[in-house]
Amino acid sequence: VGTTSIPGTPGTSSTPGLEIVSAVSHPSAGTVGVIYLKIANHTDRADRLIAAQTSAAARVEFHETTVDGDMVRMTPRPEGFEIATVGQLVLESGGKHIMLIGLVEPLKIGGSIELELVFDHADPARVRVPILPRSF
Repeated sequence: VGTTSIPGTPGTSSTPGLEIVSAVSHPSAGTVGVIYLKIANHTDRADRLIAAQTSAAARVEFHETTVDGDMVRMTPRPEGFEIATVGQLVLESGGKHIMLIGLVEPLKIGGSIELELVFDHADPARVRVPILPRSF
């Protein structure tokens, strides 16, 4: 079973039952980058984002930023992220996110990254992630 993508629509993709929207990355200052996105599960079966890959980086990892008092921690989540039944997974600044480690080249505004997302149950999905200026 192959991947599904929507050519020409940056930041958006789908695979049966799942819809990926608002995918975005930002310019990188070094060899590490980040991707944020939302995944809507339109099915009556929970799923899990278990892997991601791109030729733009040596490794792709899932992380979660948590605050404990005055301490901010970025914790690796190698098990991936649950996508609830008829629910949504939100990867955003200050929370769950995708880390790109060992970038092949710096991420520059106007460029994009081809990303493949792998799920426990759904078919893999490809999404073109635009690199946009930070909005904060």
